[in-house]
Amino acid sequence: MVFDWKEYFSLAEELSQRSDEAARRSAISRAYYSAFNVARAHAESQGWPIQTSRDSHKVVWDAFRSKGFGAVHLNGSRLRDKRRQADYEDNISRLPDLMDTALEEARKVFYYLGTIKP
Repeated sequence: MVFDWKEYFSLAEELSQRSDEAARRSAISRAYYSAFNVARAHAESQGWPIQTSRDSHKVVWDAFRSKGFGAVHLNGSRLRDKRRQADYEDNISRLPDLMDTALEEARKVFYYLGTIKP
């Protein structure tokens, strides 16, 4: 059975309702991985060459830019930066705002992916 990566986004929304820092950081991370994996699967379904590499995340977002879908690239790249902060930085100012923006960027990735025609 194929995993539905949007379930990660549902989990992110659930975590976003909590007020603890760990939940908020996890919400950002889950939102990112949901958007990333949906985008990766979409690119592969279009037959776009996605080379696995050390930085496969950049490769996926750059593929959308190179195919003329800058909004997917922009939102995905911004979301990726937020995920890095949430996963690696010890101190994050305005974490609730960062989380809200991350969730919105993931929604935009899903929206724009829905508008891309094969």
